[in-house]
Amino acid sequence: MPPPEAAATVADIHRSVTLRKFGATLLRHPEWLGWTGFILALMLLIVRLGSADDATLGKWISSDTLYPVNVFIDVFRDHFSISAWRFSIAPCWFPDLVATGVFWGVTANPILATLLGGFIQIPAIVLSFHLIARALDIPKVFLQDTLLLACGTGLTLYVAARPDIGYPYFYEFFLPQTHVGSMVLVLVGWGMALRIIREERQARRTRLWFTATYGALCLFAGMSNILFFPHMLAPLTIALVVSIFFGLMTFRQSWLPVVVGWLAAAIGAVLNHVLFTAAGVGIQSTLGLEPAMTALDVFARGFGSKLLIGDALHAGAVLWAAVCLGYVLWFLRSLVTRGVSRMGDSQLLKALFFTMCLTSGIFSAAVIVVGGSKSLVEFKDYVWSMHYLHQVFLVPLFGLVACAAWICGKRLSVKLAATLAWTVAAIVILVTVTRLVAAPVPATPIYAYRPPLVRFVDGIAKEKNLHYGYAGYWQARLITLLSRTGLRAYAIDGVMNPVLWVSNSEWYRQSLEDRTMRPRASFVVLDDPLWKLTREAAVHMFGEPYEEMKVQDTRILIYSRSK
Repeated sequence: MPPPEAAATVADIHRSVTLRKFGATLLRHPEWLGWTGFILALMLLIVRLGSADDATLGKWISSDTLYPVNVFIDVFRDHFSISAWRFSIAPCWFPDLVATGVFWGVTANPILATLLGGFIQIPAIVLSFHLIARALDIPKVFLQDTLLLACGTGLTLYVAARPDIGYPYFYEFFLPQTHVGSMVLVLVGWGMALRIIREERQARRTRLWFTATYGALCLFAGMSNILFFPHMLAPLTIALVVSIFFGLMTFRQSWLPVVVGWLAAAIGAVLNHVLFTAAGVGIQSTLGLEPAMTALDVFARGFGSKLLIGDALHAGAVLWAAVCLGYVLWFLRSLVTRGVSRMGDSQLLKALFFTMCLTSGIFSAAVIVVGGSKSLVEFKDYVWSMHYLHQVFLVPLFGLVACAAWICGKRLSVKLAATLAWTVAAIVILVTVTRLVAAPVPATPIYAYRPPLVRFVDGIAKEKNLHYGYAGYWQARLITLLSRTGLRAYAIDGVMNPVLWVSNSEWYRQSLEDRTMRPRASFVVLDDPLWKLTREAAVHMFGEPYEEMKVQDTRILIYSRSK
């Protein structure tokens, strides 16, 4: 048995070796510092939102953004039936609803669950590009991950500095139900498809679990958003068909991701309508030559005007398209001059990736133009239509950074690449910490926020004996989810009919306490920003109120006697 001094020496040596190994591992992963900086930036955004005014928070905390958490609260807490829900064209089951539901289960707070459900989207984008880089055999992936995290942190700091800005719409990165989740599924789907193709080309059998995971992703994506078909599957199919046509790939090497993807997504789209009640595409689209020409005119004018004034999003979209097209043309030129046998798998897969990105951007614009999207045809609002065009405007924000990382990673040694990554990560975390320390602590944290209307009706609820009520679409969900006195308000339109859009039809037939009785209205909120509820229509439906009150520009009709 060794003496105690020798045992202590061995323990010290072991501890020293362990620390050196940990230090060496840490030096190889500068992206860990990048993740730290990003998380601190999210904390800063939470603090800044707590200090924002009501007008700003009306964009962040609204009936649209609170819809995912409302589904879980309604089904699992209030025990209404999910079969009575009326979902939109794109119910965003995954990742939006699932993530928000999980966070609600953890926090029991609708606002925190909503924000956290959106906060995972940039990390998911970073991980998606990591998967793509692995499939493309990109060297020094740690550099790409670090630069992408720096990009995500920069976007977070920008939004935290100006949470009131509506355009550029970077705030959508941090909220569910903004189609960013669908963009994430597209990127993940491409990464998985490219990996399957790579393994097939190398005569390696694709693992069953990976193919099954890819199929499950496509199934959930087909259920969640019909735009997954033109955004992900159609570009993938076209890129592979062209490759087969030019003899770059065989059918055996490319059929699996296409067949599994289309079949699974189609099953998902069918299941969405079989299991749930979802709106049809026709609600937000008008087919025909005239609507398509109107949509094309509004789109062309809007895109052109933004580009002429040097808008950053549009300039980035054009640059990204040029990069994608440039690589594809370079690949074709190299193919002609060097021959198929001289082109490596990595180069071919990169050409496939850039072809898919370019085609997806074209298809995303073509779908809303040819389909006669109401945002273009009726509202003639080009900027509003851009939330369908993340493949055009948001993917380039990360795609251009990833390309820069690929170039640097190819030209720099491992030591220089690591130095660059550590330098960028250190600068980002220094800026983030500086801003976080300087940010004032809000008087009311964001998770405790209530809009002025909710605060007002909560304040009079006990005195006026309020419980159930009706309001416009943009008012009702806020009252139901954020009231601290148990008030419930259900959405109605201008003629006092139920608004069955991302809402539950049982609300209008069954009270929460007794499902055999209808809820009895004790108040009606007028002056919704969208649905013009008038006093005349309310009186025609419910009769003269006992009292009428007003908060800001919103009138409230009281139909219950005061206690």
